[in-house]
Amino acid sequence: MNDVFVKLVFSVLFLFVSSNSIYAWTGTEGREEYWDRADEFLLEQTRQAFTVIDEVLNSYPPSVDESLARRSALINLDAILHDTRLDDSPALYDFVATRIGRVAKALEQPLKKGMMIYKLYNHGFVVRTPSATVAFDLFRGGKDYDTPYTPDEIMQKIVDKCDIMFITHAHGDHADPKVIDMFTKAGKSVIVPANLWPDNTDPCIKHMRSEDVISEAFDFGTARNVKVNIFPGHQGPDLINNVYVVTFPEGYSVAHTGDQSNNDDLEWISKVKDQVKTDVLLVNCWTYPTAELVEGFAPDLVITGHENEMNHTIDHREPHWLNYDRWSDVNRDKIFMTWGEFYLFK
Repeated sequence: MNDVFVKLVFSVLFLFVSSNSIYAWTGTEGREEYWDRADEFLLEQTRQAFTVIDEVLNSYPPSVDESLARRSALINLDAILHDTRLDDSPALYDFVATRIGRVAKALEQPLKKGMMIYKLYNHGFVVRTPSATVAFDLFRGGKDYDTPYTPDEIMQKIVDKCDIMFITHAHGDHADPKVIDMFTKAGKSVIVPANLWPDNTDPCIKHMRSEDVISEAFDFGTARNVKVNIFPGHQGPDLINNVYVVTFPEGYSVAHTGDQSNNDDLEWISKVKDQVKTDVLLVNCWTYPTAELVEGFAPDLVITGHENEMNHTIDHREPHWLNYDRWSDVNRDKIFMTWGEFYLFK
């Protein structure tokens, strides 16, 4: 049996040992004891589990043909992230920072072909081709803007490599003021819906929203004619939610749905594929109606987002294990990713 998989199995057993138990090494000098130190026990248990999860995910990267080891790691991660005692733990902060830091390092490497999709925290993505790099809904996470899961210095490195950012809607876990400020200070455009800071006059913040489809072409850096279609989506009955389809000069295209979830929008959603090609659909994992929305775009590949947003109650911290049920009736290639992972679409 693969060594990494064996480690994962043992970590699963280790994780589910009760944190309220009294655990101690006996008879061996120099080993840590946890008698009457339940909080320290739980923190160390979490660090150990994160270490093995990280190793397994790195050994089994995102793939359409997902291995059992990778699936087990994602579900093991769900178990930790739905324990509210750990929400502010240094183990969690270290884990997120380490994984998002890998994106920052990966963006420093040249990309010669294909379209690379990088998944950040929550529903944040960076999508890159050899000619351009665009960001969607970058959010640092954390219980407040002053104590983010993704340190500012790491996020700044990511922003430095991006050309433009698209914000889908006016919710704090999608529109992070600090990240937007990083873009505008660098003179980079941020496309936002009309109800997000409507009185802001910064020329880098461009309010774009219409009940008709908007088609625009953007030029930035060495990239010319990056095409964007903006569709009039909604979260629930009233909150406007821009749905973006970005087409790169190389011909690759990616759609980001934000928190799209409105049955009345199915009329236009069903016609998206007739207006623009979508290679990769970045979709909120809890969207509805799931299959109908996906077929409206008819993508070659579906990648879900919005799993395990820690500011939500545990019933809306969408777990990976629920993805396997929700997305079982979607007959498209699918990839489930977590923070700090990336996938090359060719």
